[in-house]
Amino acid sequence: MYTLEEYLKNADDLAANVINGWAASINAGNKKFITDEYKVLFDRACDYRTAKNQVENQRQFKSLLGDSEFNTLIEPAVTHEKQTRETFAKTYQEFREKHDGFGKTVAS
Repeated sequence: MYTLEEYLKNADDLAANVINGWAASINAGNKKFITDEYKVLFDRACDYRTAKNQVENQRQFKSLLGDSEFNTLIEPAVTHEKQTRETFAKTYQEFREKHDGFGKTVAS
């Protein structure tokens, strides 16, 4: 069993795996087999990836603003990204523990 910290550390790879797994299932015509639990996990992965992308996009404009103005503007987005990352990691951990054998490595 992995710790929450390990899931947090690997959140980017895990979210990518969940999103890619969803896409593979849909493309294979297996939409009807996707469980409600996996749909929740997918939604959390998408929420995290969206929040992370928003922070990364805002950081690209740092050179246009002064440091204090930039920090004030980006702080809510960074907080939101951390929250969605933690929510995703917790949801992933719960899903993995419930479905023993779902991925044998943290970033598989």
